[in-house]
Amino acid sequence: MTGVFTIRPSEITDDFVNMLKTLFNDRELVISTKDDDETDYLLSSKANKASLLQSVGDINRHTNLVSFKEAEL
Repeated sequence: MTGVFTIRPSEITDDFVNMLKTLFNDRELVISTKDDDETDYLLSSKANKASLLQSVGDINRHTNLVSFKEAEL
């Protein structure tokens, strides 16, 4: 049996652990963790970092923005 759970550490309760025990009985589990914060990757190259920081600045200054109507999406 395979299951994928996306959960915050604060949501790992006794009930959650007991649910896992019930679902998987006495089978071995492999628990893998992943941090979905891609900020480090996005800022890893100088060019990408400069582009992203420029875009954030544009948003803060309300310049170079692109608008869409809901019907266009």
